[in-house]
Amino acid sequence: MRRIVETKEEGRRAKRLIETSIHILKAVDSAKMVVEAVEENVEVKQNLFAQMDEAPPLEVPYAVILVALG
Repeated sequence: MRRIVETKEEGRRAKRLIETSIHILKAVDSAKMVVEAVEENVEVKQNLFAQMDEAPPLEVPYAVILVALG
């Protein structure tokens, strides 16, 4: 099995491509993929997705990290 990142330099390059932001509309505006990783709190997640819904339509994949709610 081939590893996605095989060398330290590839790892450094990959890290430089990742951007984080607390400004949702600005972040999703230029995103190629959106990964949601907020706390496991229904209200927080609902608020986040409501804000993301205000952004122009995106044609990028959304990844949601969900452990357990309830």
